[in-house]
Amino acid sequence: MSATGETTAARRDWPGLAGAGAAILLGGWMLHEASSFSDFAAVFPRTIATVMIAASLLLAGRIVLAPAVRPRAPGGSAGRRLALVAVAVAWVAAMPVAGFLAASLAGFLATMRVARFTPWSTRQAAFEGLAALAIVGGFYLVFEWGLGVPLPRGWLV
Repeated sequence: MSATGETTAARRDWPGLAGAGAAILLGGWMLHEASSFSDFAAVFPRTIATVMIAASLLLAGRIVLAPAVRPRAPGGSAGRRLALVAVAVAWVAAMPVAGFLAASLAGFLATMRVARFTPWSTRQAAFEGLAALAIVGGFYLVFEWGLGVPLPRGWLV
Protein backbone atom coordinates (compact mmCIF):
# COMPACT_ATOMS: atom_id res chain seq x y z
CA MET A 1 0.00 0.00 0.00
CA SER A 2 1.35 3.44 -0.89
CA ALA A 3 1.51 6.53 1.30
CA THR A 4 -1.75 7.76 -0.22
CA GLY A 5 -3.55 4.55 0.70
CA GLU A 6 -3.56 3.13 -2.85
CA THR A 7 -2.49 -0.43 -3.41
CA THR A 8 0.10 -0.87 -6.09
CA ALA A 9 0.53 -4.29 -7.62
CA ALA A 10 3.54 -5.50 -9.54
CA ARG A 11 2.90 -5.27 -13.24
CA ARG A 12 4.73 -5.55 -16.49
CA ASP A 13 6.08 -2.44 -18.14
CA TRP A 14 4.51 -2.96 -21.55
CA PRO A 15 5.63 0.40 -22.96
CA GLY A 16 9.17 -0.39 -21.76
CA LEU A 17 9.00 -3.78 -23.45
CA ALA A 18 7.79 -2.16 -26.68
CA GLY A 19 10.63 0.38 -26.44
CA ALA A 20 13.17 -2.40 -25.92
CA GLY A 21 11.78 -4.21 -28.97
CA ALA A 22 11.99 -1.03 -31.05
CA ALA A 23 15.59 -0.48 -29.92
CA ILE A 24 16.48 -4.06 -30.90
CA LEU A 25 14.97 -3.51 -34.36
CA LEU A 26 16.79 -0.18 -34.70
CA GLY A 27 20.05 -1.84 -33.69
CA GLY A 28 19.51 -4.53 -36.31
CA TRP A 29 18.87 -1.87 -38.95
CA MET A 30 22.04 -0.04 -37.86
CA LEU A 31 24.07 -3.25 -38.25
CA HIS A 32 22.59 -3.77 -41.70
CA GLU A 33 23.38 -0.21 -42.78
CA ALA A 34 26.91 -0.38 -41.35
CA SER A 35 27.65 -3.42 -43.51
CA SER A 36 28.09 -1.07 -46.49
CA PHE A 37 30.70 1.07 -44.65
CA SER A 38 34.42 0.42 -44.69
CA ASP A 39 35.66 -1.71 -41.79
CA PHE A 40 37.15 1.36 -40.12
CA ALA A 41 34.05 3.53 -40.61
CA ALA A 42 31.73 0.77 -39.37
CA VAL A 43 33.40 0.40 -35.95
CA PHE A 44 31.33 3.09 -34.21
CA PRO A 45 27.87 2.20 -35.60
CA ARG A 46 28.46 -1.53 -35.06
CA THR A 47 29.60 -0.95 -31.49
CA ILE A 48 26.65 1.29 -30.66
CA ALA A 49 24.19 -1.11 -32.32
CA THR A 50 25.62 -4.13 -30.50
CA VAL A 51 25.54 -2.40 -27.10
CA MET A 52 22.02 -1.10 -27.78
CA ILE A 53 20.76 -4.57 -28.72
CA ALA A 54 22.42 -6.18 -25.68
CA ALA A 55 21.07 -3.56 -23.28
CA SER A 56 17.60 -3.84 -24.81
CA LEU A 57 17.65 -7.62 -24.47
CA LEU A 58 18.61 -7.26 -20.81
CA LEU A 59 15.81 -4.74 -20.26
CA ALA A 60 13.27 -6.97 -22.01
CA GLY A 61 14.39 -9.94 -19.93
CA ARG A 62 14.03 -7.97 -16.71
CA ILE A 63 10.57 -6.78 -17.68
CA VAL A 64 9.41 -10.27 -18.61
CA LEU A 65 10.98 -12.11 -15.67
CA ALA A 66 10.44 -9.60 -12.88
CA PRO A 67 7.39 -7.35 -13.05
CA ALA A 68 8.01 -4.26 -10.98
CA VAL A 69 6.04 -1.98 -8.74
CA ARG A 70 6.48 1.42 -10.28
CA PRO A 71 5.74 4.49 -8.24
CA ARG A 72 3.64 7.09 -9.89
CA ALA A 73 5.85 9.46 -11.84
CA PRO A 74 5.73 13.11 -10.88
CA GLY A 75 3.89 15.36 -13.29
CA GLY A 76 5.75 16.41 -16.38
CA SER A 77 5.13 18.49 -19.39
CA ALA A 78 3.51 16.62 -22.27
CA GLY A 79 4.21 19.62 -24.48
CA ARG A 80 7.94 19.42 -23.82
CA ARG A 81 7.95 15.70 -24.53
CA LEU A 82 6.08 16.19 -27.79
CA ALA A 83 8.37 19.08 -28.71
CA LEU A 84 11.41 16.85 -28.18
CA VAL A 85 9.95 14.19 -30.49
CA ALA A 86 9.09 16.88 -33.07
CA VAL A 87 12.64 18.27 -32.91
CA ALA A 88 14.12 14.79 -33.39
CA VAL A 89 11.86 14.09 -36.38
CA ALA A 90 12.63 17.48 -37.94
CA TRP A 91 16.35 16.96 -37.32
CA VAL A 92 16.36 13.64 -39.17
CA ALA A 93 14.18 15.00 -41.98
CA ALA A 94 16.44 18.03 -42.43
CA MET A 95 19.67 16.04 -42.82
CA PRO A 96 19.26 15.05 -46.48
CA VAL A 97 18.15 18.57 -47.38
CA ALA A 98 20.46 20.77 -45.30
CA GLY A 99 23.27 18.30 -44.70
CA PHE A 100 24.61 16.78 -41.50
CA LEU A 101 26.44 19.82 -40.18
CA ALA A 102 23.66 22.41 -40.61
CA ALA A 103 20.81 20.08 -39.58
CA SER A 104 22.70 18.80 -36.54
CA LEU A 105 23.63 22.27 -35.35
CA ALA A 106 20.00 23.43 -35.64
CA GLY A 107 18.70 20.19 -34.08
CA PHE A 108 21.20 20.34 -31.23
CA LEU A 109 20.30 23.96 -30.43
CA ALA A 110 16.57 23.20 -30.65
CA THR A 111 16.96 20.21 -28.32
CA MET A 112 18.85 22.35 -25.82
CA ARG A 113 16.10 24.97 -25.98
CA VAL A 114 13.32 22.42 -25.41
CA ALA A 115 15.23 20.85 -22.51
CA ARG A 116 15.88 24.17 -20.78
CA PHE A 117 13.43 25.12 -18.02
CA THR A 118 14.48 28.74 -17.67
CA PRO A 119 15.15 31.38 -20.33
CA TRP A 120 18.72 31.93 -21.46
CA SER A 121 20.52 35.13 -20.67
CA THR A 122 22.48 36.64 -23.55
CA ARG A 123 25.72 35.34 -22.06
CA GLN A 124 24.30 31.83 -21.54
CA ALA A 125 22.90 31.77 -25.08
CA ALA A 126 26.29 32.74 -26.50
CA PHE A 127 28.06 30.09 -24.43
CA GLU A 128 25.50 27.40 -25.32
CA GLY A 129 25.76 28.32 -29.01
CA LEU A 130 29.55 28.08 -28.95
CA ALA A 131 29.37 24.78 -27.06
CA ALA A 132 26.89 23.41 -29.62
CA LEU A 133 29.14 24.53 -32.48
CA ALA A 134 32.17 22.89 -30.85
CA ILE A 135 30.35 19.62 -30.13
CA VAL A 136 28.61 19.26 -33.49
CA GLY A 137 31.70 20.48 -35.35
CA GLY A 138 33.85 18.04 -33.42
CA PHE A 139 31.57 15.13 -34.27
CA TYR A 140 31.56 16.20 -37.90
CA LEU A 141 35.36 16.32 -38.06
CA VAL A 142 35.78 12.99 -36.27
CA PHE A 143 33.25 11.13 -38.39
CA GLU A 144 33.76 12.74 -41.79
CA TRP A 145 37.51 13.23 -41.81
CA GLY A 146 38.80 10.99 -39.04
CA LEU A 147 36.70 7.87 -39.54
CA GLY A 148 35.60 8.40 -43.15
CA VAL A 149 31.90 7.90 -42.32
CA PRO A 150 29.78 9.16 -45.23
CA LEU A 151 27.59 11.87 -43.68
CA PRO A 152 24.58 13.33 -45.50
CA ARG A 153 25.38 16.26 -47.77
CA GLY A 154 22.81 18.93 -48.41
CA TRP A 155 22.59 22.36 -49.87
CA LEU A 156 24.20 23.90 -46.77
CA VAL A 157 27.01 21.28 -46.44
